[in-house]
Amino acid sequence: MEPDAGAVINYVWLAPIFLQTGDIAGPSFRNISRWSLWIGVPMMVTSGLLLFFMNWKSVIRAFSTITALFRKSGHAKADPMDRIEVPGSWFIGGYALLGTAAIVLGNQIFHIHWWMGLIAVLATFLLVVVAARATGETDITPVGP
Repeated sequence: MEPDAGAVINYVWLAPIFLQTGDIAGPSFRNISRWSLWIGVPMMVTSGLLLFFMNWKSVIRAFSTITALFRKSGHAKADPMDRIEVPGSWFIGGYALLGTAAIVLGNQIFHIHWWMGLIAVLATFLLVVVAARATGETDITPVGP
């Protein structure tokens, strides 16, 4: 098993430096991991967003799928799958209901401002639609694990 470059940089190079300067309380795995989390998470988010934007063709196709939920073409040929698939209105209604519940619960339990919750719910909607579309097409999620 090959070591991850990030783990090598963190534990071989950065952790000893921060242990010497006193920025890490003690040489334990928990203390080093607690410290490196603040550097690792933004790196993972940046990596995920970069992959997301590099896969822009899938993003455009996914948004065309979203707009199709709102358009009803009366002269389109009847699709036999329409009888067994869940209607798009259920998706929109369920997302609105559960998104509102997530915002309210986040505010009440974790004291997250409602507008931050709204941004998170809307961003999640966009990322999930794009990830589902790209995964269906390529079997690889564009925003990483």
